[in-house]
Amino acid sequence: MPIALSYAVQRAVRDALVYNGPLIAYLGATPRVYDRPPLPVTFPFFEIGDDQIIGEEVQGMDASEVIVTVHIWSRPSPASRAEVKALSGLVRAALDIDLPLLGHGCVTHAFTSALFRREADGATEHAILTFTYHTTPNA
Repeated sequence: MPIALSYAVQRAVRDALVYNGPLIAYLGATPRVYDRPPLPVTFPFFEIGDDQIIGEEVQGMDASEVIVTVHIWSRPSPASRAEVKALSGLVRAALDIDLPLLGHGCVTHAFTSALFRREADGATEHAILTFTYHTTPNA
């Protein structure tokens, strides 16, 4: 049975964050990674956000461009963007790789963007990182 590309990417992103040595060392614990955070949630945490798959044909071969977002949520005391920015650097290093995808091959990858914002509550810091992966299905 073929593995859905969106699921394969979500699983690879989760694994790349949960089992990342530098993230574990920084946090002092296994990173909390969700696709839908529980309530109440403990900060900081990571949320695998929206993804978009754009199909393409390259030299007669099926290929896809996958765009995925990862949200980093932090609520440090005292309020500062330092933690969310430090975490974003670690997440970028963890995900700016050819992801090992179940049922698919990752041909190229790119870090696309980072947006840093303070939420309306004045206490929560939020980073949104975007990555692009070009993939092909395994034979």
